[in-house]
Amino acid sequence: MNEGILAEVSAERERQVRKFGVQNCPSFRPRADRPTTLAAVLVQHGLSTTNLKWECEFAFEDNEGSWAAILLEEVWEAFEAGFLGRTSDLREELVQVAAVAVAWVDYIDREGP
Repeated sequence: MNEGILAEVSAERERQVRKFGVQNCPSFRPRADRPTTLAAVLVQHGLSTTNLKWECEFAFEDNEGSWAAILLEEVWEAFEAGFLGRTSDLREELVQVAAVAVAWVDYIDREGP
């Protein structure tokens, strides 16, 4: 893995803190009368992590897999964990989201988009 990517991520976080300060907003803020997060919308429409995992696996079996599919699956797992109040799972899933994003950037640096 290109260690420069992690330095870029760190620099971006520093830029975000300079621009916005240290942010302390909730992970999710769903309202009973109107979904305010993508996770709430997806849950209401029956999208599950199981469905996304299957779709991602089938895509790769058909040689149609992509970084976008992998990242979407990981992001949804994080959304679902957070939306359902599984805080320790949320943290673990967000680390996986970050790792997939870094892997995708590494791929772009090696192969192009």
